Amino acid sequence: MKTNNSSPQSGLFPLSKPFLTVIQVGDQQVVQVGSLPIQVYGSHEVWVKRQTMVGLAEGGGFKVGTIAGSFGVSRQYLSVLRSRYREGGAHALDGVRRGPKGTFKVTPRLSRQIRQLREQGLSLREIAQTVSRGKRKISYETVRLILAAGPEQIPLPEVGEPVVLEKKSIELPPIGSVVASRYAGAMLLYVGLGVLGLWRAFQELGVSLGQAVRYDWSRVVATVALGFALRLGSIEGFKTALKKDLGALIGTPSVPTVRTIRQRVAALAESLDAVALNRVMFRNYVRAEPVWEGVYYLDGHFCPYTGEEPTAKGWDAQRRLARPGQSDMYVHDVNGRALFFMNCPANDHLSQKVPELLEEIRRVAGGQPIVLVFDRGGFSSRLFSFLDKEGVSYITFLKGRLAKRRFPVEKFERHWYAFEGQRWVYQIYEKGTRLRGVGLVRTLVVREEEAQVPLLTNCREVPAAKVVHLRRLRWRQENSFKYLSEHYGVEQLIQYGAEKKADQTLVSNPERRRLRALEEKTSQELVEAEARLGRALDGNEERVHPSSRGLKIANGKLRRRIADLKQKLARLKNRLQQTPARLPRNQLDPKAQRATLKTDRRNLVNVIKIATYNAERLLARRFNLAYQDSRDYLTIFRSLFHQPGTISRLPDGTFRVEIQSPSDSKVSHALEVLIETLNNENVQIFDHGPKLKFDLTPVN
Repeated sequence: MKTNNSSPQSGLFPLSKPFLTVIQVGDQQVVQVGSLPIQVYGSHEVWVKRQTMVGLAEGGGFKVGTIAGSFGVSRQYLSVLRSRYREGGAHALDGVRRGPKGTFKVTPRLSRQIRQLREQGLSLREIAQTVSRGKRKISYETVRLILAAGPEQIPLPEVGEPVVLEKKSIELPPIGSVVASRYAGAMLLYVGLGVLGLWRAFQELGVSLGQAVRYDWSRVVATVALGFALRLGSIEGFKTALKKDLGALIGTPSVPTVRTIRQRVAALAESLDAVALNRVMFRNYVRAEPVWEGVYYLDGHFCPYTGEEPTAKGWDAQRRLARPGQSDMYVHDVNGRALFFMNCPANDHLSQKVPELLEEIRRVAGGQPIVLVFDRGGFSSRLFSFLDKEGVSYITFLKGRLAKRRFPVEKFERHWYAFEGQRWVYQIYEKGTRLRGVGLVRTLVVREEEAQVPLLTNCREVPAAKVVHLRRLRWRQENSFKYLSEHYGVEQLIQYGAEKKADQTLVSNPERRRLRALEEKTSQELVEAEARLGRALDGNEERVHPSSRGLKIANGKLRRRIADLKQKLARLKNRLQQTPARLPRNQLDPKAQRATLKTDRRNLVNVIKIATYNAERLLARRFNLAYQDSRDYLTIFRSLFHQPGTISRLPDGTFRVEIQSPSDSKVSHALEVLIETLNNENVQIFDHGPKLKFDLTPVN
């Protein structure tokens, strides 16, 4: 008989309450409170043991540590069982073994031996100890399964025979189920993401995560999109969400853990190329809403890095300094949509990446004329010449000395341009600027209060006011960067690790710097020596040195010094001509390395973030058709994602989302109009699942 007590049965003082005892009697376990047995179960009845532990813990008569110690389990394991019980009731405590079902460690011969030992009266544990040999450990639970199945009911494969697992289909909530969610309003995003074809893009590229019991790739993508739309901040921030409420949005009892999300994201990044996914989504954005007059805005967004890896440095415009990090080049349209991005770990200049971005734009633009708008970072005569040859229009700022010129106020003329129902008036002076290698370029100088801003463009037929206003709309791209940074965290790295290689970055040659300093020092010494010789000549007394020959002899040492300095200076100049100004860093320091951060997972998550951002703006613009207030419609619509409600499955399989009506009558009316429009679009969850139907329920 084996006894496990939670407290001693004897002592100097009487116990204030009964103690808990679990006694092992053969193949059975007896649970006693004091001297009173409260439960008896077989050693193989794991589910009864679990129910007993949870019942004692929920009853509150004993501490969790006392119960765990009596049953020989950990406090964490007991806490997990209690969580299962609270979520799924007693059925959730069933002892269903994970992984492949059945017994795969025994041969038919060993199965017959187990039955013979049982006939001899041995207990399950004694049989398990008897048949276990070396590395082959047989548990008493395996013995129980063999004896319970009978000799002919379970075919036992030979050791090493492969077992084929049946792939399980992803289950949906049962018909008639109703789940309340604090985030029911976020279900609206399925409409926007479906219009933009996010899940279709993954399917087109053949995404696969292999066997998934609960969270397949479509649910993982939905979890990431909905989590950032709800402003959880980061993947680590997902742990702060209400798990059941967020899980209801993807049709599961709970949301995946942070660890599961990271594992699934890593698997997605291995399954497909994030760059290819980015291109497909670029195409989908343009198909869903064509780019107005082919105007594309290009700019870089710096993502700082504070880790220990020796990454390249880039210019941080916010802090006005160079710091470690990497840049992303973005393509936007006039509405502020983020259409495409390109990761640049080496922090390449915008002018160097414009040709690559132009190639990506032409993939989706077809035969539409293209107009590129970028800031001073793209100013380059070589780039302007390239765009002229490609037949692409551009608008940018004049840079350098010519941009500092100021013109009389009398030369500026009044121009206006109507856009989105509003007339914009500008004071413009039009002229031409000649650039080396390009020729004469149209220049529009805009007078803004006391400042004069010169613009360069090769759009010769476009009205001056329209060119200026297109430049003004570039601030929508800056606002997009701010929004993506604050609400979606596009700078986040998502993953660790970097690829290191020899640092071939060109840096200043220290030898040339040393030669320059020596040249300056020699030149200064030469000037001083010649000055002393001049003073000697000027202060010469003819009675002492009546002839020039005598004067030269008297200052012979100084003259030889001057000649030596001139020869030295000539040698230094010749040496400088042969010394390169810049050298690869690894030539100066063989151990120098440059790290390139791994970005495959980050790029994948950023594609999902940008798709969610565009879907949010798409729905918000539809919402504003009834709301009619451009000042705060984005903020109001974003808050609707946190509107509570219920999600239920109708008899035909449709998901019905009932969103609680906002308290503000204007917002409630606009949301009602939007819902009526969305219900007519035949929206499906995950873009290939059951249909979605939205309703607005009044506040009780």
